[in-house]
Amino acid sequence: MATPLDPIVDSLLSSFRQVPPAAIPAMLDCILASTNAAPSSIFSTLLNEFPTFSKGIVDGSKHLDLEQRNCVVSFVSAICHLLKKSGAETRYMQLLIWKIFLPLMKLVHSIDRELFNKVAGMTFSVVSDTNSWGVVEVTIIPFLLRLVRLSMTEIQSEELDAYKWCLTSNYSEDWHLEPQCTLNLCSQLRDNEIYDNLVQCNPNYLPLPISCHILTLILDAAQQSLHTVRSVSGLDSVDGCCTDIFSAKLLWDLCNITIQMLSQSLEHRSSAITFLLPSIFRALDSHSAFEVSINGQNYVLSRRSILEKLWKSCKTMFSLGPLERRDAYSILSLYLSFFTYTDECQYIYMSSTAEVFDLRSEKQFWDEMKKGLVDKESSVRKQSLYILKRTINLDEKNQYQTTVKTIDERSLVYRGMTKRERWAEEEAKSLGVGIISNKSDFLSSCYQKWEAFFLLYEMLEEYGTHLVEAAWSHQMTLLLHSSLSPENSVKTINGNACRTWMDSLEEIFEWLAVLWERGFCHDNPQVRCLVMRSFLCTEWTKYNHCAKLVPQNFVTGSLVEGLNDPVHNKDFGVRGVYSTWTIEAAAQFFSQYSSYLDERNRVAFLNSLASIAKRQSFGRAGLMCLTKCISSAAYGIGQCGDISPVILQDKYAQEESYMSDKADLLDSFRYIIESTKQHFNPSYRHQVCENILAAAASVMIPLDIPIETLLLFISSLPREITDNG
Repeated sequence: MATPLDPIVDSLLSSFRQVPPAAIPAMLDCILASTNAAPSSIFSTLLNEFPTFSKGIVDGSKHLDLEQRNCVVSFVSAICHLLKKSGAETRYMQLLIWKIFLPLMKLVHSIDRELFNKVAGMTFSVVSDTNSWGVVEVTIIPFLLRLVRLSMTEIQSEELDAYKWCLTSNYSEDWHLEPQCTLNLCSQLRDNEIYDNLVQCNPNYLPLPISCHILTLILDAAQQSLHTVRSVSGLDSVDGCCTDIFSAKLLWDLCNITIQMLSQSLEHRSSAITFLLPSIFRALDSHSAFEVSINGQNYVLSRRSILEKLWKSCKTMFSLGPLERRDAYSILSLYLSFFTYTDECQYIYMSSTAEVFDLRSEKQFWDEMKKGLVDKESSVRKQSLYILKRTINLDEKNQYQTTVKTIDERSLVYRGMTKRERWAEEEAKSLGVGIISNKSDFLSSCYQKWEAFFLLYEMLEEYGTHLVEAAWSHQMTLLLHSSLSPENSVKTINGNACRTWMDSLEEIFEWLAVLWERGFCHDNPQVRCLVMRSFLCTEWTKYNHCAKLVPQNFVTGSLVEGLNDPVHNKDFGVRGVYSTWTIEAAAQFFSQYSSYLDERNRVAFLNSLASIAKRQSFGRAGLMCLTKCISSAAYGIGQCGDISPVILQDKYAQEESYMSDKADLLDSFRYIIESTKQHFNPSYRHQVCENILAAAASVMIPLDIPIETLLLFISSLPREITDNG
């Protein structure tokens, strides 16, 4: 005779508040041993009591105390234990998912994340222990995928989806591609009326982050189960085969849906980066590649393939706003936090016929890293530095050791040094960097150059001046000396190019420009002065006239902006002198830089310089410095060229576009002169106009300019200029 269940269930429900969750399985074993009640009967009765139980414990509460939390955990523990005792039949596992797990997730996700994770862990633990992944595969997976996809503004084709997420009660899907263990399960579920009622999906049933979180918990649990099965019975077992296929298919769909989410809203990108990508990378960290069969075709999902797809998404995000750019850096840094890029470098070059995606061969990748290193947001700069370090993969043990130099004993005397400079030398020695004692001391290895670069950049990320003072002159000199190295070439592995983008002279100076730009906008004004003085004091003739290799976008961008900083021109205007050491040194650099340009490029360069005044606001010293640099650049152009400026002028004289460039340049000069009229001092205005007139006279003659543009320029000149002839 069967024992009545009502007293047993009532006793169980009351004991959930008093008995610790860990003791629930033992208590249930005692009850089952002392009564004739079947585990499945108690399971069904508790299942029916769950709506009332959850309403009394969870529903309406904004915070759960310890007793309420333990009560929920005890209830789930009892359900899971009874399910195991009943033989883990498919219909019981299905009821656990639809009637307890999902409703409980919906109730507790917003009030107790710890309880959320604990309940999910217990549920998927029993799924793993009973190898019931087939139930999960045809119930909760399509349900959650549908929730995620319906939240998107554009639902893309599901042709290559492993799981057909738009399940309906007529079961029109083609299941013939499923493994045998799933085929048998589907035939059981199709006859279950409860499934028809529960599979109907409310698009707002769970928030997007929660749906993604549950999917990642399932993938993590499946991967852990697969690892356990492989270690015990091997992959050839039935359990191992089904779990492996389930994991591969779920991983495939999560990768596809993640790529789609990255092109959606901020919430979608955040959910993909926070939940989906870490779980995907953990799975690929355990197994570098997965094979999945979709519509009769076999596909391989590997680390490289997902990186290629992510990079395509990142390229699009880089071209959008600052939030999208920040997320793109987060994606790349997250990937490289799991996989050291050069760990697989050898794999890339194993086959000369197979074309494998290599992120380091993408020029845009390096360009975006340079932009990130000088971004205004500290978090973006840190992520860019981290990505670079993981991509280059310097040996931490040997880092900075190769830059140590033997110090000449004569340097220990510190002749002619101030107390501050002597202290900087001592600090430099403590950092492991030394003094350049002869011209043969240069960085011949590209990895040595990266070590020097990273050291300098990390010093610039500190606010204090002493670290920059200690490292800057030594390491910057090393990098400049490396331009003299005859070994600046691209390294190869098995005959294939393996670039690190600090191999050629042009690339070295592009990274030097990053350091200069970062120094020019440093928060500490003393550091800004130190970096600017270091740049302007560089003797370019000692480095094979490498001034011509300084990127032009840096010269017309960050350098001009840095020269506009008032901290560099504190003595400007004192005693009527409208010049400073910085202005004169900058003018000398611009003269030297422009001396390597021909006539055509000279006009374009001057136009870029002059047009800055239209986009940026300049102070008195900054505007004077700009006009002085324009005048010096116009005078110095062509002095180091092989072709005479007169010959070049005749060569381009008949080109309409060249004449148009000169007209645009004169119009920019007019704008600068107009800008000086707001300054009250006539002497200041006169000096600015003199600089502009000298520049105009150096690059053009009146016959080059349309008469209307020329007259408009003349009319903009102040009276003190025109009245004096």
